[in-house]
Amino acid sequence: MTMTTEKDNQKEQTFYSYRSVAKCLSAGISFLTDHFLHLVKLSLPVAIPLAVVLAASIYVSCDVKLLANPINLLMTEGVLTFLLVLLTAAFVGFVFNMIRMKSEELDLRTVRLKDAYKKPFFKLTVNAFVVSVIYMVVMCGFGWLMMKSMMREAHDMSEVVENIVGAILVLLIMIVLFVPTGFCLPNVELGEGSLMKKFWKGYKVGWKKWAKLFAMTLVVGIIVGVVAILLMSPAIVISLMQRNASLSMLEGDAVKLPSLFPVWEVVVLLVSTFLLTVLSWIQYLPLAYLYASVKEDMAENKDGLPMI
Repeated sequence: MTMTTEKDNQKEQTFYSYRSVAKCLSAGISFLTDHFLHLVKLSLPVAIPLAVVLAASIYVSCDVKLLANPINLLMTEGVLTFLLVLLTAAFVGFVFNMIRMKSEELDLRTVRLKDAYKKPFFKLTVNAFVVSVIYMVVMCGFGWLMMKSMMREAHDMSEVVENIVGAILVLLIMIVLFVPTGFCLPNVELGEGSLMKKFWKGYKVGWKKWAKLFAMTLVVGIIVGVVAILLMSPAIVISLMQRNASLSMLEGDAVKLPSLFPVWEVVVLLVSTFLLTVLSWIQYLPLAYLYASVKEDMAENKDGLPMI
């Protein structure tokens, strides 16, 4: 009995082990907390540029000169958006490189900076970039359908209700179809085969485990949302102050802000975006553990085990 318990505990500590949704969430958070400072140090080469670009994209949207020239604002935001997607892909590549090392039962405390950015990192980054582009295209497509439903010309209240119901239906369909994509990125980064085959295989597995994936996505979404609001509230407030002052200046009614306000705005933006970038690990780790759990579950035919 004792030997069996020790064996189960040892297996539970491996990456590819069956876990309930709650334990996958706990394992993902423990992954981050157990190695927090070391992971932060290793992630600095990608986390700092990502935080800077994210802060810059918020800052330029409040710049009075760019607000006065919509074309320049659009071009600047376009460049920053591209850099944001690229650097986010690099950050995701780094995260999954750490997860890959964890799955190989390496002690992350022994990982050095050069090890974190070896050859697999580039491939993982490219994979994450392709998946991000696919996500953006799909989201933009559904967004366009929702806008089209909402913006249809309505002549009476019944047509207004139809437009709202149509937009809600599009949103529900998007949620149903988008939930299984939660396994696409982990399977692309950790699975075997060509990129698109891994993507579709992850999507198919996501359909089979839709309920588990929805439960995890909902919980992680709430956690990430709360964390994002707490971390970005100071940045949002100070950015809105700057934007309102800039708009007032354009209208000829300038609002006088403290001389050091721009400096404080930059500092607050950089600190907030860096902390948000570091804690975005929470967005990926629990789903990675759920993916590993489902993979182990399907391999050993444990579909009858409780979900939570």
